Amino acid sequence: MSARDNDEVREKYKRVVALERMAEEERRPALRAVARRWPGALREAELVSPEAMAARTEAARGLVAGEPRRGGGAPREAVTLWHALHHLLRDQRTLRLESGGRSEEVSVDRLVAQDVEGAEREDRARRWPGAQHLRALTGANVRPRQAYLWLAAQTSLSLAGLHAKLFRRAGRWDLRDDDPPWSRDPSVSG
Repeated sequence: MSARDNDEVREKYKRVVALERMAEEERRPALRAVARRWPGALREAELVSPEAMAARTEAARGLVAGEPRRGGGAPREAVTLWHALHHLLRDQRTLRLESGGRSEEVSVDRLVAQDVEGAEREDRARRWPGAQHLRALTGANVRPRQAYLWLAAQTSLSLAGLHAKLFRRAGRWDLRDDDPPWSRDPSVSG
C-alpha cells in the first residue's frame, strides 16, 4: 500500500472510532460522510467488536508504505482487506448512481468499461479484471456481493474465509444459493 493509502486507512479508523463519542446531532452527518467515503465501513464497525476495532486502529497506525497487504497479523490483514473492499464498493456505487440506483440493471461491462477517462480508468483497471473474467467469476450484474466475491477471488480465500477476516465471525452472509461454486472452496476453478 502507498503512503496515501495508509493515510486514508488511518483517517478512516480515526473517524469511525470518533463516531462513538459524538452527540446525536453531530453523529448523523458524520455517519453519512463515513459511509460515502468508505462504503462498508459502518457495517464493519457494527459487526466487529470494539476490541477488534481498537486493534485495527492500532494496526492502521503502524502501516508502512510499500509493505505487502498480506501478513502482519489479523488486524493488519483486516485493515488492508477493508481498504481494497471500500474501493471496490465505491466503484460500484458510482455506477449505480449513474444508472439511477438500480444495481441489477448495471452490467459488469460498465464496471470495467474503457470509456472512463484518465486516472479513474487506470484505478478501475487495477481493481477489476476484464468483463469476461469477472462475469465468469461473479456474475453479470454489479451488486455489492460481487465486490466481496472479487476480493475473495483475488486473495484466494473462500467467501466464508474472507468474511472471517473482515468481520471476525461467521454469519448469514457467508453463503447464498447463487454464489459461484469456487467461492465455497477457492481451489475449485470458476
